[in-house]
Parts: sequence; C-alpha cells; structure tokens
Amino acid sequence: MGINVNKVSAIKLVSLAVAVTFMDGSTGDFNGEFRRVSQDELDEFMTDGLTNSELLDKVLERVSGIGAPDPDNASRLAELPADQQLAFVRASPECVEAAALRFFSAMRQERPAEKTSKRRR
Repeated sequence: MGINVNKVSAIKLVSLAVAVTFMDGSTGDFNGEFRRVSQDELDEFMTDGLTNSELLDKVLERVSGIGAPDPDNASRLAELPADQQLAFVRASPECVEAAALRFFSAMRQERPAEKTSKRRR
C-alpha cells in the first residue's frame, strides 16, 4: 500500500455529494465539483477569513442534481441547466453552508473528537 504522488497531483476536481437541510425541514442533495487546492491555499482560506460564498467562488466549479418538476410528469424532476443549478446553489444560504462544510470536511479530513482519559478531564 502507498500513495502515488503522480496520481494525487493529477486530481484537478473532486466530486462530492452535498446533503442539505432547508429552513422548512425538507432535505435534498446535489453533487458538487470542487477544485482541488493545495495545503497552502487551504491554510490561506482559513486565515483570510473568507465567507462561505467567497470560498465557493474560488472552489466550486459546477453542480448537478438540481431540478424542477417536469411539466410532463409532475412526480419527476427535470434537471435544470448547469448555469441555473449553480446560480441556485450560490443564492441559497442552506446550499452555500452545506457545500462549504462538505468541501472542508473532504479537504481537511478531520477526525471526530477523541475521548480523553478521566485523569485528563
């Protein structure tokens, strides 16, 4: 087992599923393609204090899986054109927050909080 640096360096876009909960309690998801960034860029994003919208301006390339009811079949969603999907995500506070969190969780791969021993509490 190991890491192939040529393969990892060749990755330009990372496709991630983004789950969203809206203000009315409904849920949904979409796929986002994010630009893979270097550790230096990631650190810079953290220290520059970017808003989630500013972060997505820098890393979110495209989205898919967002639609509206199909006029011919109301029980089916017809996928919106790519530019409308991206505009919807950027205009929705819930989508912006969910996409930014998903990007950071994938890039930083943080571990869940570790338990400490009773002596250290």
